[in-house]
Amino acid sequence: MSLVSGSVEVLKTSAKDFLISTTGGGSKYVLEPGEELIDLNSPIGEVKVANESSLKRQLNASKLGGLYNEGNTCFMNSIIQAVASLDSVEDFLNNNFNTLQILEANDKKPIPTVLFKNLIHQLNQKLLTSHTYSTNDLIKSIGTEANKWLSYDQQDAQEYFQQVLSFIEADFKRLHKENNTKVPRIVTPFDGETAIRVGCLKCGEMEGIRKEISSSVGLSLSANVDHFTLLDLLKEYTHLETISGVECYRCSLVALEQIIKDKLDANDKPMPEPLRKPFEKRLDEIQQTLQHDVIDETKYKALKPQKVKELIDKSKQIMFAKPPPKVLAIHLNRSVFDLSTGYIRKNLSPVDYDEYLDLTPFVVADIDDPENKDPKHTMRAAAEGTEVDDNLRYRLKSVVIHYGSHNFGHYICFRRDSRHGIWWRISDHNVIQVDIDQVLNAQGVFMVFYEQVSVTVPHFELSSLNESSKEEQSSEVTDDNNQASDPSFKPSTPDVAETDGEATAIEEGHEAAASASTTSSDTTAVNIPEIDPTVMASAVDFNTASTTTTNTPSTSTPKSKGAKKRKNKKRK
Repeated sequence: MSLVSGSVEVLKTSAKDFLISTTGGGSKYVLEPGEELIDLNSPIGEVKVANESSLKRQLNASKLGGLYNEGNTCFMNSIIQAVASLDSVEDFLNNNFNTLQILEANDKKPIPTVLFKNLIHQLNQKLLTSHTYSTNDLIKSIGTEANKWLSYDQQDAQEYFQQVLSFIEADFKRLHKENNTKVPRIVTPFDGETAIRVGCLKCGEMEGIRKEISSSVGLSLSANVDHFTLLDLLKEYTHLETISGVECYRCSLVALEQIIKDKLDANDKPMPEPLRKPFEKRLDEIQQTLQHDVIDETKYKALKPQKVKELIDKSKQIMFAKPPPKVLAIHLNRSVFDLSTGYIRKNLSPVDYDEYLDLTPFVVADIDDPENKDPKHTMRAAAEGTEVDDNLRYRLKSVVIHYGSHNFGHYICFRRDSRHGIWWRISDHNVIQVDIDQVLNAQGVFMVFYEQVSVTVPHFELSSLNESSKEEQSSEVTDDNNQASDPSFKPSTPDVAETDGEATAIEEGHEAAASASTTSSDTTAVNIPEIDPTVMASAVDFNTASTTTTNTPSTSTPKSKGAKKRKNKKRK
């Protein structure tokens, strides 16, 4: 259920206890089925604060943490912030890596995953004080790779995302090795299966639908299209494409079989008996091999003379398979080759995307379905219009944006705070609240992260504040005493939004330098956990209204050319 309302009103339930209600217009609160409300240090769901003003201040002025730019590390900061927004990733790290902290204490050597997990936990704490953290220890903990990330050169955010997955897997294996236990196959929330089918359009041979595990999806933006939608790009990614000039083992052996038969049956110049036997033996081997449903590559190479090669057309299709990933990480490849200059440039075309994504049309229904074995026809997608499968329904959690050219620029991140439903624009140490419309209309989208609705932790949403609340947020200065014991914490001045002029300068190729100064204050920072929804629901009468919409792909012809599948780094 949902409620759109205005400023916060506090209902007094006793002399000292308060509960949240709403009045007026301007602020937006959404309470969906099963969602929790903000718990202000109350085990039973009641808000116990000194006064109404203090409650409003805690609700409206708190913000998430930022990250210092250690020298062109905006690409790293944006990925860390994007991953921090994902509930399933935080749960995965907490459930699988707690004992790593013991190993770290024993050998005194920092473990990347421990530092990464702790950093995510810190970034997800909403505090009244402006708080900024350093990634320097995390960078140094990855060993020889640290030189690459500290080179002060512009790096690729998607490459760093793969680096994060690599050290998580390495530390996972180390954990089990230290415990003398068998290392199970690690499945991160990013890992999902794709179904790949390649078949010959001439003979119909299909090696079977192969399943692969991918941690992200790469969608290419073609050079001759000036506007894209994410749905159209996904259509291109999963559509049936034709690959010309491909060698077919079966067609080549059939051609070789015919050549040998013609030689053996030639009437004008009969083959001497000593020469016939080797040809007849080879013919028998070929015919036996052709009886198999799929031609083995090793056997094919042993039978085929180099000069006999049948180049034909094959079809290829990639679709998502079940189980899908808990987190759908999509990389938009904006690199295009400019024929006029001979250089690679960045495609600046906008890409439209929605808050919700239904993956159903892009998931193969049944790999074992005989109809999916025909390479001339598209694989059948999961049935649409039936009961909604929440495992195939995703919600936008974070977006990585890149300003600038192909070789130069600046990365920022938009991320959703799941606990309170607020969207934030984070540029290194600058953290400001934004509306969802600003996120969906952002230009320069580089990566998007969607999380399954079924695993997303639902909470009380505070998606926009009224103007007076925003002013309180930007001007509030509170104490750093609670963070003083944290060695990685570095207090900073209240964040200031980057101006349009700064963003424009970045687009033109000028570096936007942002530095955070150190401040201190004399009040106490307040951490905000969550409220029990049953107590709140019984105390406050919320009117219900559905706010959830499902986006389905359009039926229009995709605008972009066939997007090549990006090969993820194989993690050993």
